Amino acid sequence: MLRLAHHALVALYVALPLATLAWSVYRTARTRHPRSMVAFLIVCFFGLVGGAAILTVNTALLGGIAPTSEFALAVYFATAALCLLLWADRLLMRVIMAALRVRLDARGAPPRAARRRAAAGLLVQRTLLVAVAVPYVATMLVVYRPHLAYDAQGRVAERFHPETVSLAATDGVRLEAVWVPALDAADPSPGDDPDAPDHWGRDTVLLCHGLASTKETQGKWAEAFVKAGYNVLALDLRAHGRSAGRLTTFGDRERFDVLGAVAWLKANRGSAARRVFGVGINAGAAALVAAQAHGAPGDDAQPLDALVLYEPYADLPSVARDAAGRAFPAAVSWLIRTVGVPLASLHTGTDLAAFSPRDLVARAAPSPVLVIHGRGYSFVPVGQEMLVYRAALHPKDEYWPRDNYARQRNRRPVSLFSELFDLMREQIGVGDPMTRDVGSVRHAIHFLQTAERRSVL
Repeated sequence: MLRLAHHALVALYVALPLATLAWSVYRTARTRHPRSMVAFLIVCFFGLVGGAAILTVNTALLGGIAPTSEFALAVYFATAALCLLLWADRLLMRVIMAALRVRLDARGAPPRAARRRAAAGLLVQRTLLVAVAVPYVATMLVVYRPHLAYDAQGRVAERFHPETVSLAATDGVRLEAVWVPALDAADPSPGDDPDAPDHWGRDTVLLCHGLASTKETQGKWAEAFVKAGYNVLALDLRAHGRSAGRLTTFGDRERFDVLGAVAWLKANRGSAARRVFGVGINAGAAALVAAQAHGAPGDDAQPLDALVLYEPYADLPSVARDAAGRAFPAAVSWLIRTVGVPLASLHTGTDLAAFSPRDLVARAAPSPVLVIHGRGYSFVPVGQEMLVYRAALHPKDEYWPRDNYARQRNRRPVSLFSELFDLMREQIGVGDPMTRDVGSVRHAIHFLQTAERRSVL
């Protein structure tokens, strides 16, 4: 039912601007008054401004380039959203005034009692419209992800000759990834330990970025794993980077992306994917947990041999409650978490309120799980990852990174604007600052080597 409502809403977005234009032309011709057409032109103007603002903010935060086609789509989407609010405004007005027995088309001065009812109805109508519009706009700014243009192979371990590949999620969404093979096995880096696991060039790490990020930010991750002898597949999750899709589901439907990437590895890099390890941050970590818990249809084997979860969140309602509480007054915060999550579910076609990595992580066993705790450098509240760690079954491990990144930020001179800009990037997860901690990456590599040794024994 939710998926059907989602498809109906998408069709509404496509048709609404054209339908509103046709209605405005009809009303103008019938009444010989330009009021309806002027209202539509105002909506189009603010749609243009809104679409341009969405692209400007995203290009500034992510560093990509917005193609002309993406600008046109963003403007059309913003115009459709405003048309929806315009029709909601008119519908609410008619319903409320009809309930109060106030005629909107009455001629002459209405009685005093009717004027009082009309004023009360207008107050109620405006209050309800704001109660819907505020969480609606906030929700769409979060779940809608415009497509930006990046370098073909980006910054993912560029000096190790990455290869851009195309693959499909198990639900059919087209995805793009970068394949980086391990360094030559003759490299002396594996060491002389005869008991070391024979993973060099035979095992692959699947990298899943965080919310509002891309595979292009995973360079340090990829380089560290490649040097440690692992192949790397850095994936653009749906609605991010060069992958298809416009709406993110915070890891829920992204599990199909993970399953599709694993299937591609087994089919196209079989000898280099004896084992596949999942490494992800916030929403990417949630996608790994969901993929491991649900598995591929018709396949009883778990898709991943170990999970490294950087700053995973426990469930979306608590994240929305915390984020809204930090950014908005109490009344607005209540509206966003009460109305915003159901609206996000309607737009994405999946029940986001029921999606909980904390409830799914126990089903990752017996594959080892490493949880790397955060310091509040993204949208995930501090302590959420602890709930995920407690729910995981053994074998599991945790790591508390040192706060080197915070000290680095405090040491470098910055302007107020650049400081606010950096904080905004961190809050939405851009750049995945957790991965800048060298100790976290080293601990992740050691964990994978240990997890592999356990499976061999």
